[in-house]
Amino acid sequence: MFTEDIKILMASGSVKNISEIKAGDWVKTISGDKKVISVSQGKDFFSKFILSDGSKFLVSDAQKFLTPEKTWISVSKINEGTLLRLPGNNSVKVIDITSIQSMEGYNLVVEDDGSYIISNGLSCK
Repeated sequence: MFTEDIKILMASGSVKNISEIKAGDWVKTISGDKKVISVSQGKDFFSKFILSDGSKFLVSDAQKFLTPEKTWISVSKINEGTLLRLPGNNSVKVIDITSIQSMEGYNLVVEDDGSYIISNGLSCK
């Protein structure tokens, strides 16, 4: 889950807040453009991430990101110094993680592998 203001890369190349995405919308994924099956909303524990490219966002402990080795790692297993995969075999380093209280968040259920891409290029599911 992400907070309502995280930007998701849409199939059209535009970005949209996750809270504005609806079932039937199309998003970019690691395997091409895919349809959003549903959008879930709930409460979870969140962490604030700061990455070496300057990106900052809040993400729930249950979220997963793609690593340079093309494996999925859950937020609860990510430490400062962990590398996360970006497009074109590039990567970005996690430079700071701070635990935040429980809060409301959104997640997308996407067809096939369930992945989607946030605006800085990170693949998640």
